[in-house]
Amino acid sequence: MRKDIMIFVPMHNTKKSDAAEFMREAEAFRKLHHIDSECLRIIDNHKSKREMRRHVLDDVDMWGLTGVFFFCHGWESGIQLGISLSDVCAVAHSIGTNLQDTSVVVGLYCCSTGGTIGKKKQDETEPLGGDGGFADRLRDELCRVGAVDCRVLAHTVPGHTTKNPYLREFIGGGRPLGGSGGSWVIPPRHKPEFKAWRKLLRTDPTARFEIPFVSTGAIQRRVKDIM
Repeated sequence: MRKDIMIFVPMHNTKKSDAAEFMREAEAFRKLHHIDSECLRIIDNHKSKREMRRHVLDDVDMWGLTGVFFFCHGWESGIQLGISLSDVCAVAHSIGTNLQDTSVVVGLYCCSTGGTIGKKKQDETEPLGGDGGFADRLRDELCRVGAVDCRVLAHTVPGHTTKNPYLREFIGGGRPLGGSGGSWVIPPRHKPEFKAWRKLLRTDPTARFEIPFVSTGAIQRRVKDIM
């Protein structure tokens, strides 16, 4: 079983059965990728933000991680597990300091973390976006600590934790200072392709859980093939 990937989920529901849904999706993700059950960490979200953040930082500060994944609520300015924009330096340092090489995948299965600060409605036509938001800042700080080939995946608007088609990738691209914004995995302005992409995410759990470990080109080819 793999022990090079960490997964984080909240313990308690905050509305309806949200934590239960995050857990179901996270567990399906874990099983598909044969990740050790000890690597799925349940964070007590009745604790203070400081305590939640400390638990996350302690768990990712380990040798040889290739991926870190969060299944929880999110916003342009942070995620449910006590981590905000002011904490991305600490998170990036914990993730990046002990990497075996310059690459790591961070999957934010969280609403709006790939969005742009201050924008109530994201611009679907812009090829790059999310500059200054949570995912963008995390990519930049990962690059600064040496993970220059990192890849951060994040949704730009509220939606289902894994079926949300409004998905951007923020890549390091070998740049020690990061970049400006991220690009769409499937651009929403490409209506036929985006419709097929939405259907693929809704109907194929394997496809939506494989996204972090395949290239965007491979994803786009698959979408094109099913149209």
